[in-house]
This record gives sequence, structure tokens and C-alpha cells, in this order.
Amino acid sequence: MSSSDALNLAFALMLPWLAGVAWAGLFWRRRTAGRIPAVLGYGFLLGWTFLVLILLGLDAAGISQSVTVAVVLLGAAAALGLLLRRWVDLSPKFDSRGATGWAALSVSGRVAAGLLLALVAVRLGTLLPEVVWRPLYPWDAWMNWAPKARAWFEHGWLVPFVSRDDWMAGGADAGFYTMMNWDHPPAVPLIHLWSALMLGHWDDGLINLPWWFLLVAMALALYGQARGAGASPLLALLGVYLLVSIPLVASHVALAGYGDLWIGGLMLLAGMSLHSWGRDGNARQGLLLLACAAALPLFKSPGLVWALILVAVALVARLRVLPFLIAAALAVTGLGLLVVTVGVDVELPRVGRVALGPDGVVLPYMWSRDIQVYPVWDVVAGHLFVWGTWHMLWYATAIALLAGIWLGIRDRGVRALWLVTILGLLFLFVVFFLTGKHRDAVDGTTLNRALLHLAPVAVALILSLFHQPRDAVRIAGPEQSGAGERPRTVSVGG
Repeated sequence: MSSSDALNLAFALMLPWLAGVAWAGLFWRRRTAGRIPAVLGYGFLLGWTFLVLILLGLDAAGISQSVTVAVVLLGAAAALGLLLRRWVDLSPKFDSRGATGWAALSVSGRVAAGLLLALVAVRLGTLLPEVVWRPLYPWDAWMNWAPKARAWFEHGWLVPFVSRDDWMAGGADAGFYTMMNWDHPPAVPLIHLWSALMLGHWDDGLINLPWWFLLVAMALALYGQARGAGASPLLALLGVYLLVSIPLVASHVALAGYGDLWIGGLMLLAGMSLHSWGRDGNARQGLLLLACAAALPLFKSPGLVWALILVAVALVARLRVLPFLIAAALAVTGLGLLVVTVGVDVELPRVGRVALGPDGVVLPYMWSRDIQVYPVWDVVAGHLFVWGTWHMLWYATAIALLAGIWLGIRDRGVRALWLVTILGLLFLFVVFFLTGKHRDAVDGTTLNRALLHLAPVAVALILSLFHQPRDAVRIAGPEQSGAGERPRTVSVGG
């Protein structure tokens, strides 16, 4: 890689990130534990979502893929985010930084935290050369994602992709392309496209570098949110190590080009914001949750289902236990009656037809309409608990789900993460046990990639069981500044 390539690529990676950081900083008050890493982590995914929307907007306006225009718009987005800080109140209400910070760790705790930090650094450091030096390798990347980016790069605009029948009917000079999964969402090829546009040429390895930074951002966000929710640096780093040490996570960085890790990253960020919204009623984190959920369908079609799950849980996350149980029972009963009587039949944009009724089920990309249970228990159990794809993650998740039944009664944040995990597993059960997608569980082509969407949320759930809101000192205001008055302590979260 030449020095000019390195400079251009650094600019391509940093500009969306900086734009996202300018906006992410609006969602944390100053003196909040973990604020800086959380803002950096969330800022990365927000910034790249901004970039995707900008490139789509340029295409909708009939403007060719101009680097200059995109850079100006990203700069304007960053400037607007910084300008809004003049009107958004970021003044601290609590100082939660020191209660369980690094200074509070024992010597052995600091040594253990340093060891975990070193292990995380080694993991990330060994993945970086894999991304930079390896040409585009995984089959889904060069079959479904990168070809769009290459066509768009060579043409200078987002040339349309259509079905094979439409392509055959249009003739060779119709001006559009086709592929097997021509209607996949646009975000992943646009990420490839941006890197190539900034480089000025196509490079099969360097266009995948955002995947490595994605894992860095996920680690930063997880650490920052865990610290803000009450975890010590040691516990937060343990959660980060649990995330980055998952074999399939490393595979999706080293063999970059898939969309699944981006879904997993957005699910992680949305899940942690949901935890803060459920536990503390933090409205800013609630807005951040909605932003992450809204971005999910841009990356993969199942993102719409994940977004609906997140929003549904957010609606009930602040309820007390009894109203929550009543709402859940009414929702399940109402949906069940609707399905077994008249059924549900809707056409979702960019996803396809979804039909649930007494005569069967129709889901996008499924091969079977008859509801029946396919006996793939042993295969799925092997993927989850026996083979080396996940280490011990799903063992720990099973224990966390059992413990979460009790802890979720008194902790709304734990309850929210528990419910997202349960609903996510139920969604995957329907897909891989009740439809023709069971074949993909048997041959292993899709099951683990689908689990990767939910795995980061499972990590957040496991971590949430081991920390409670810390005691933080309220910042003294004018009415509290009397010499004889002690600042009172309160329990705060993210």
C-alpha cells in the first residue's frame, strides 16, 4: 500500500467516523463513566450510516457518485452535530467516573485488567493484516455484495440491479445488471464503494478495512456502556474480551465482506441503549436505540425483523413487572388469535411477502409454506454447544437466561436484554425449525451467520447480570452550594 493510498484510506475511514462522533456526543452528559469510548464506538456506526444515506440521496437526486459532494455533506453533518451542542444540555448531573474506576481497582485487579487489554489488543492486531493482505475471499462477499460495488465504481453511479427475468427481457444494452440476490439492501456494497472511491482504484483487500474498525468500535461501545451502567474497568474489559474472542466474530473480520457483523454491531449498540432506557428511563439512549434500529434494514433484510423486536421491547421496557406481564400476555394472545383466525398477510418493502395464517406461513427467502417442525435439533445443538464456532458463549447465554428470569424482576435493563434475546432466539427457531431454511441449518451455510446477529446482545446480557447501578455524586447546583450541606448520592446508570 502506497503512502497516498494510506492517506486516502485514512481520510475515507475517519471522515464518516468524525461525523458520527459529533452526533453521538449529544447522547452522553459530561462526567459520565465510559463516555469517551461509548461516543467513539457509537459514532463509528452512526457515521457510516450517515454515509450510506448520503450516497443513496445523491443517487436519488440524479447526482453521480462524487467524492467531493459526499465529503462536503459529511462535513456539514459533523458541523451540524457540533453546532447542536450549543442548544443540547450536556452539563453533568452526576459524576459517575470515580466510583468504580481504575483507581478503585486493587493491584491484582489492575494486573488482570491489563492482561485482558493486552489479549484484546493482540486479537485485534492479528486480525488487521488478515484484512489488509487478503483479497476478497468469502463467497457471499464476491457473489452478493462486492459485485454491486464494483459495478457502481466502474460506472460512477448506482447502476440498477434487477431480477434475472427482467435482465433477460431487457437485453444486453438495457443498462442494468443482475445477480442471484439482486435485491439485497445497499449498505454493504456502498461501504465497499466509498473505500474504492477514496482510493481512486479498486483494491480487493483495502475495501474491507471498515470491517476491522467495526470490531474496534463494537469493543469501545461495549466497554463505554458497561462502565456507564456500573461495571468496573475489569468487568467491562472481560465483556470486551468475551466479544472479540468469539471465533465467528474473528472470521467475519478476517474474511471481511459480509453484512452480518454490521447487523451484530447495530444490535449490540441498540441493545445496550435499550438496557439504559429500560433501567434508568434515559430518553437520550432511547433515541439512540431508535436510530440504531432504523439503520438495521439498510444492511440486511432480516434487519427489519430485528428492528421490530427492539422497538417492541422498548415500548414495554419501562413497565413494572405486573403491567409488563399483562401486556405480554395480551400481545401474545391477540397475535395468536389473529394468526389462527384471519391471518396476517403484508408486503414489506425490500423484504417481500410475510404471511402467517391457519393455512401456513410465507416468509421472505423461505422455501416452504407449510408449518412443520423439522428435526434439526442435533445439528443446531452441535453448532451452539459442541463445535468451535462460539466457544462457550451459548452455554453462558443459557445460564444468563435462567438467571435473568429472577434478576429481570427487579432490574428493567436486564429484563429488556433478556426479552430481546428470547424473542431473537424464537425468531431464529421459526426460521430454521419451521421453514425450508432448515436445510441451511443442516449444511451450516446460514445458521451461524444468523446467530451472529444476536450474539453481541447475548454478550451484553451476560455482562449486565454482574453489575448494578453505581453510587454517584450529584453535581452541586446553586441550590445545593451551602457550606453545611453534603452532596447526596444517587444510583445512576448509562
